[in-house]
Amino acid sequence: MKKPSWRRIWLKTHQLLGLTIGLLFALAGLTGSILVFEQSLDQQLNRDLMLTENQGQRLSLAALVELVQPRHAALGAIDRIAVPRSEAEVFQVRFTPSATGKGKPRPVEVYVDPYTGETLGQRSGKSGIVAWIYDLHAHLLTGWTGRTIMGIVALTALVLMVSGLLLWWPLLKGGWRVAWGVRRTKFNFDLHKVVGLGGMLPLLLIAFTGVYLGLPSLVKPVIRSVSSETRTPKKVASVPVKEGQPVLNPDQAVALALQRMPGSELFYVDLPEGEEGTYKIFVRQPGEVGQLRGVGRIWLDQYSGEVLATHDWEKFSFADTYFRIQLPLHNGDAFGMVGRGLFCVAGLAPAILYVTGFLLWWRKKRSKARKAASVQTLAAVRSSV
Repeated sequence: MKKPSWRRIWLKTHQLLGLTIGLLFALAGLTGSILVFEQSLDQQLNRDLMLTENQGQRLSLAALVELVQPRHAALGAIDRIAVPRSEAEVFQVRFTPSATGKGKPRPVEVYVDPYTGETLGQRSGKSGIVAWIYDLHAHLLTGWTGRTIMGIVALTALVLMVSGLLLWWPLLKGGWRVAWGVRRTKFNFDLHKVVGLGGMLPLLLIAFTGVYLGLPSLVKPVIRSVSSETRTPKKVASVPVKEGQPVLNPDQAVALALQRMPGSELFYVDLPEGEEGTYKIFVRQPGEVGQLRGVGRIWLDQYSGEVLATHDWEKFSFADTYFRIQLPLHNGDAFGMVGRGLFCVAGLAPAILYVTGFLLWWRKKRSKARKAASVQTLAAVRSSV
């Protein structure tokens, strides 16, 4: 019996994985294309809630808290304020209700016009169509199980692309038209190979980073074996000197934090909880990879303003940097607006590859079935003669 060639083995592997796991890869690509612009899309879908046309002097953080906390006292206490990053954006004030029974209470986000102080509306944390698409993309709507599955999909996608490249490589011998052209007579086949090759680099990067995002427990030990990871500070506490000691207001805390990390862009302010609670300031430091998120953190004593701990991009180890850049590399944010646009288009490729691959497989299967039926008919005719 003749042994199958390596090309045939790769073809069968590519075909099997493409027809099965490839469907989830296509789903991940389509949802990922949407999520490349998730913040802008969320704002456009909820303009009345998340955007304002008012202009003028923006409310201070202290004035915001004094205005909004009593107005929405029934929601609990303010624990985080998301600061507008443009003139059109609004304050996003997060309330965490008190726990009453089993389970952790779901936060409520209140949206406040930064110029008038008017409450524009509210919604549960991580709700809305964009949040649902993100959950579908990252977790298949099934939590940690779905996250693990998507990590496996990312690993499989790497195998698919490598096997596809190995199958394409011999076509170069046939010239440019065979290797790169799209012929009318072989449209599905040629479109499949051209889209796969054209999207190869961004898709490889998306899949590679997706392995970490879906299977961090698989990747982290490898990276930690060559570089230590800086742990996020735990149990950081303020120290009240005397009873009734005044606390810093949020504006004072932010000013002190930005002195510690000058030139940083402010993202969030976590308010102190209880007598030992601290201010936690979230910033994006100069030189960070990506524009959508920041990794800088400053913990401040709510009484003295002393910096108790930091998470500083400028002091990151190789492991810290590696883990930090995976998401902006995954969604194209590391390459600016042009990169995000490219990754948005690249995210469509897996769906095109799945459809064209399925059509190639289906037509081949039908062709084999017709040939088998023809052989059986011919045999029946001969046996009746």
